[in-house]
Amino acid sequence: MGNILFQVELGCYVTKAFYLSYTTKNLLKRIILFSVTLLQLLDCIGAERLLVPNCKPVKGNYLFAAETEVTNGQYLLFLADEYKNYGYERYLTLLPDTAQWNTPGRFNEPYQEHYFRHPAYRNYPVVNLTKKQVEAYCNWLESKLNVQYAKSTDQSIVSIDVRLPSDREWQEAARGGDENAIFPWPGLGLRNTTDKFKGQFMANFTRGGGDYMGVAGSLNDGADITAPVQSYWPNGFGLYNMAGNVAEMVQEEGRTRGGSWASRAPYLEI
Repeated sequence: MGNILFQVELGCYVTKAFYLSYTTKNLLKRIILFSVTLLQLLDCIGAERLLVPNCKPVKGNYLFAAETEVTNGQYLLFLADEYKNYGYERYLTLLPDTAQWNTPGRFNEPYQEHYFRHPAYRNYPVVNLTKKQVEAYCNWLESKLNVQYAKSTDQSIVSIDVRLPSDREWQEAARGGDENAIFPWPGLGLRNTTDKFKGQFMANFTRGGGDYMGVAGSLNDGADITAPVQSYWPNGFGLYNMAGNVAEMVQEEGRTRGGSWASRAPYLEI
């Protein structure tokens, strides 16, 4: 009997003391792992039957991950299903706190109004969620997957559990198979070293106080806030944005990993 873990990423704004020198609110994404009890070990092809989009092997045949963060579009599907089944009051408790976009002097009102619901942001990571809301999403997805496979003729899967990862599990996923990796990409720098993309930034982060995008050309990471979930280059396991974009919360209380679009380079380190 073995376990397969799948990773999905969510986000929220949380104030953390070690970020306060850069910004008062920080975008965090939560990685959710799917622990699957099996009657037999599955290979990567078998794991794809779980219908977790674009699963990637992270460790052997028992640790897998979805390649991107959970998007606004995916969370909206969850909200629609909860509204249909449990009503308006339940729906209200699950809405992201869009007021967290309000930061003095930054004119973030358009993001507060449009980021979560506008079609242009469907493929951006969902943000401004509480831990309770994340757990509700986990429970919903867990229920959907278990119902699906209870009706399936494939009897290799007994049950599926959805949870946050440990810090160690996150590090294994972020390193992409390189035990000595400092960042989720090869090398010690922050720029792509291949001939075709040489000089371009590998992640979405800030170069200095308030400088969320940079200047024109290769000094620009292309994102003033978050970026679409398949931006930049995936790591060795095929996982996108394991550093930058939105920071990642693990099981250990008060600990985050990976940094965000509002973080400086040291917070991108694994």
